[in-house]
Amino acid sequence: MGKIVFAAYSLSPDLPAFGSGVLAAITFKATGTGVCIFDLYDFVIATPNISSPPDIHVTIPPIRNVAIISAVPSATEVYDRQTVNITVVAKNWGNAIESFNVTAYYDACIIGTRTITNLAARSEATLIFKWNTTDVEPHNYTIRAEAGIVSNEISTADNVYSTYAVEVKKTVDAHGDRAPYIILYILLYSLTSTLIITIATTAINAKRRKKKQEV
Repeated sequence: MGKIVFAAYSLSPDLPAFGSGVLAAITFKATGTGVCIFDLYDFVIATPNISSPPDIHVTIPPIRNVAIISAVPSATEVYDRQTVNITVVAKNWGNAIESFNVTAYYDACIIGTRTITNLAARSEATLIFKWNTTDVEPHNYTIRAEAGIVSNEISTADNVYSTYAVEVKKTVDAHGDRAPYIILYILLYSLTSTLIITIATTAINAKRRKKKQEV
């Protein structure tokens, strides 16, 4: 809420203004989105021979502000070579149609970049990024989505959205602490099977030799 007092005048040797034209231009810059009342009143024309006030034209420039309002991974714990879907929702908080890029990251590494075209004012767009974790080192990674800055954007703090950490594990750890025991079990099974086959073969051969001796 505020009041501006503005005066325009000409002093000699300047010539007075005649005919049509712009007498004054005042620019207001919005600090954010919202609703406000813009009222112009109390116009005083000092020149005595003007019988009617001038025409007033108010031009409101578009409010431009895009944002990322969510970025959700399909899982928070995966094994390498698995794919994680990152669902990103972007919103146009302004009152103008916007086109801009959205980039998804794991830490500082880019997952991908998509373009949103002609997003209407106050509308949302949903994008899905596919993160292939092949050759990704085991680690906890922070997922982040970022909207490109549009021209004359009034706020860029909401262009970036950081979300859950996703832990990437090596596939060899898929069975956790049981992995060494599983490997040992497979080895013992193979050795036992080989031993049983050897004993059975020896017994059969012994029986055959005994029958030949009896004959």
